[in-house]
Amino acid sequence: MKGLVKSNAPSRKMDRFLRGLAMLSGLAIAVSAYVDWRTFRIETRKADQTRRILATTEQVLGALKDAETGQRGFLLTGDSRYLEPYNSAQEALPRLLETLSSVAAVKPMQAARVAQVRILIMQKRAEMAQTLNVRRDEGERKALAIVKTNRGQDLMDKVRSLCGEINENEYADLSEHSRQAQRHADQSRAVTILGSLILFALLVSEKAASWLLKRQDELLQELDESRQRFQMTLVGIGGRSYRNRQPRNHKLHKSRGPSAYRLGPGRGCCQTTG
Repeated sequence: MKGLVKSNAPSRKMDRFLRGLAMLSGLAIAVSAYVDWRTFRIETRKADQTRRILATTEQVLGALKDAETGQRGFLLTGDSRYLEPYNSAQEALPRLLETLSSVAAVKPMQAARVAQVRILIMQKRAEMAQTLNVRRDEGERKALAIVKTNRGQDLMDKVRSLCGEINENEYADLSEHSRQAQRHADQSRAVTILGSLILFALLVSEKAASWLLKRQDELLQELDESRQRFQMTLVGIGGRSYRNRQPRNHKLHKSRGPSAYRLGPGRGCCQTTG
């Protein structure tokens, strides 16, 4: 029975080891999932910010083009109906520029570009307003003379160039955010797969270890029983050997009775029969 008691110690140690390893694997999977979730949230927020910058930049350019289209229509015709796109753009541009400045504030380089865009658009709006006032007050010829200086076109080209730089930088950031998110997703997937394989291996190992330990206990029990039977056999053999060493004539005398002796004919001595 001592062997059985001792055999439980490795079993408990193995059980604690397997449980600890399983807990570590589960913890690694949980931490990896949390890190992946947190990274996904950060990258998603950055990607949303990039999309807002791209969308707002396009809206700013679109509004400025509408204003320029309305300006040219009025300069050529003098019809105030052509000023509807211009007036709508004049109302939308301040709001759009404020939104663009707000979403780009966390990126110093982009914030600097947006600040330059705001200055250029302010100058462009002043140039367009000047031509419209000259068209109303002094006629088409003097208004078109201002247009032919190409000052408005130069301002528009600079705005397009800066907006192109903003978009190019944001597309590069968006691509980087996608790569980072994919990299973290791959790492999380690898940790999850590895942890799952470890847990599966632990499950199989635990079952195999349980079977082996159970078989070991059975063998130890059989060994103890065999040892006990062997000892009992030795005791039995020792008892029989002692009885066999007792004097045999004692048995002979006990087996002979008075009838075993008789007087032989013609003889004066006793003679045994048989």
